[in-house]
Amino acid sequence: MVGTALSLVFLVLAANFIVFQYGRGAVRAALDEGVRAGSVETGSASQRVATCSGRVAEVLDDLLRGPIGDGVEIDCEFDDGTGRSVMTARARARFRSWIPPVPDWRFEVAAVARVEDLS
Repeated sequence: MVGTALSLVFLVLAANFIVFQYGRGAVRAALDEGVRAGSVETGSASQRVATCSGRVAEVLDDLLRGPIGDGVEIDCEFDDGTGRSVMTARARARFRSWIPPVPDWRFEVAAVARVEDLS
């Protein structure tokens, strides 16, 4: 009975790890989509940021619905530097563990895209 209980605990831990990995990949994909959308936007800097933020939120809503997506905070910014304009999206995420003694998984990730001036 103890062996069965331990194997079930390890099964839950393995499933939890797989979900964490999926969540990290989903956040990364959302950031990539956001910077792509913001970098091709032809409007002002605030329109680029709004486009990036909107696209990131849309992709996260598609891929991380429910409680796992609640722990993700996003931030987009447009830097129109000297000759090199870049669109940056950052995320801070906290995925809660399924078993209380296991700590929550926290990470930060960013995506950057260079903005090409097509005019």
